[in-house]
Amino acid sequence: MAAGDVYRTFRPLSLKRLSALYALNRPELKDAPFVPPLRQPSRGPDEDICAAIGQGDILLHHPFDSFQPVVEF
Repeated sequence: MAAGDVYRTFRPLSLKRLSALYALNRPELKDAPFVPPLRQPSRGPDEDICAAIGQGDILLHHPFDSFQPVVEF
């Protein structure tokens, strides 16, 4: 690192400008993308929801245009 690579500033950094760092082609510095599990909980309408949660985590997607996934849960 050269002395010209460091800048002193007296105001907060703009996070929008910091996004340019992410655009650099340095995959070893980036986290792997999160891929949610595709497992749907197998439960019947009479099964206790607490028992289903006890089997493992449940990811519930709540889209902006529909409340149906919450109703089905």
